[in-house]
Amino acid sequence: MTSSRKLLIPTFIAVHVLLQRYSLAARVPTSTGTEGIWARTTVVLINGVNDLITLHCQSKEDDLGLHVVLKGQSWEFSFSPNFLSTTLYYCSFQWGGGATRYFDVYKQSRDFGYSKIPWLVKTTAFAFVNTEV
Repeated sequence: MTSSRKLLIPTFIAVHVLLQRYSLAARVPTSTGTEGIWARTTVVLINGVNDLITLHCQSKEDDLGLHVVLKGQSWEFSFSPNFLSTTLYYCSFQWGGGATRYFDVYKQSRDFGYSKIPWLVKTTAFAFVNTEV
């Protein structure tokens, strides 16, 4: 067996173990707020509608359940983005008996690097709220 083939299997195993370690561990909350190389991210959904909002958020791995948010109140959740840069959280929103609206509240390709992502839910739009000014 050539020396390059001897290195191929151990290299593959090492890469596989690292990918498993960080993609699985990134979903485990810790007391320090970080896990591995990925900092935790918090999404805040603020009710800017003149009514209560019923929302349901989820990702491919996690269903965060149904929540009711009163006018002027907020609801938030935290997570660690995955190692493969594919984390996506989406929510459905409904108020006043109207149609259900859907929005990607966290898309890793768009939002990675923010530690807090506040969204103001309005009747006409979902607006990113810059709280760092």
